[in-house]
Amino acid sequence: MLKIAICDDEAAAVSVEKNILREDLVARGLSAEITGYTDAETLEDVIKAGSHYDLLLLDIDMPRKDGIELGTELHELLQDTLLIYVSGRPERVFDSFKARPFRFIRKPMLEQEWPIIWQDVEKELKRRQASFFVFTSKSNQIRMKSEAIAYVEALRKKQILHTEKEEYELNDGFESVAAELEGFGFIRIHRSYIVNYRFIHSINRTDVELDDGTILPIGRSKHQAVSQEFHRLVQRELSKA
Repeated sequence: MLKIAICDDEAAAVSVEKNILREDLVARGLSAEITGYTDAETLEDVIKAGSHYDLLLLDIDMPRKDGIELGTELHELLQDTLLIYVSGRPERVFDSFKARPFRFIRKPMLEQEWPIIWQDVEKELKRRQASFFVFTSKSNQIRMKSEAIAYVEALRKKQILHTEKEEYELNDGFESVAAELEGFGFIRIHRSYIVNYRFIHSINRTDVELDDGTILPIGRSKHQAVSQEFHRLVQRELSKA
């Protein structure tokens, strides 16, 4: 489900924008949780507290803190959020570039322009979501960039996901996790380990050493296949440079 936030100091504008988006998305067979805010400070507090939105529609002219100031301040926290300015002040479009928005929509034209903008939004969301892994740990659903995951291990009856700083016990089975991560640059080095090639420091005959010194075993017959896959992934990355 899409999570969308709309922020405009006029409650009536928030209501109109919510209805336009909801009606269009429903017509497309999509569901969305759309939350409205009438001041930038409240939205800022919610985002800083950890709330995530796929899409954020911001007005520009708001009292105390305007949308450009808010978007600029939250730029680091909004890396995974598409920011769209919806404003009746088209002359401020160049000012809005400070926050690196995805699009700028003229407020009076939202109903006409939104269906066109949505096509670009949908493509970009799909592109971004393709690099994320969503998993459930205990009672929490967590969304994480695949590049941040170092490795996943099956430890007796538990599946443990490791990042550089944290560990998460997964609710899903190891095989389903391995299958989902396969296209994200992970290598099956052992029946109980899948490793992100980006964290591999060296590959030896019996084990793999990660950048932080962690040693993980290689399956008896997997050394050659692991080495070949590692080099293939490295070359693929180099070709993008």
